[in-house]
Amino acid sequence: MMEEHKLRYLKLLLQQKNESNAERYVIAMRSLEQEARRCYADLIDLTLEEMVEMMLLNGCFIIELMRKFEYEDLREQNDPIFAICWTLNILQRDLMLFENQFPFFVLCKLFDIIEDPNRHEKLLHFALLFFHDLFPGPGHRARIEGESICKIRHLLELIHNNWLPSFVSTEPKGD
Repeated sequence: MMEEHKLRYLKLLLQQKNESNAERYVIAMRSLEQEARRCYADLIDLTLEEMVEMMLLNGCFIIELMRKFEYEDLREQNDPIFAICWTLNILQRDLMLFENQFPFFVLCKLFDIIEDPNRHEKLLHFALLFFHDLFPGPGHRARIEGESICKIRHLLELIHNNWLPSFVSTEPKGD
């Protein structure tokens, strides 16, 4: 069932961008395929084209999910992911599972094409906002920039390294 949603989100993205095919996305994913394979502990038993397709569908789905979470006007009127409240919560939790981690640099490359080139801090904003409901405490650090963004391996690491637990005070200490 999720594969249908991923494909639907890709088709809607292409329509929204007035593109007749996903060729430029495929070319971008092909250029990252070998590097992406090295991010996984286990050997991925997919052909080049299967790996590129998986990267494209999963990456676009994650980005579109976060964009639609932020911008309600991007959602279809009866989008089943947002129409049933528990579906979104399941997806949030599923994307945090260690075995479901996806290379962050792939998300950055797709975001460059979909939203804004080299505006990865906006992608970080979308991600931290999307997962905000899952975590207790005051929220996340105010800014992540430049080289730090390039070092993020996946969404779980982003959340782990940037969430402020409830016992951490964000107030300056007095004398």
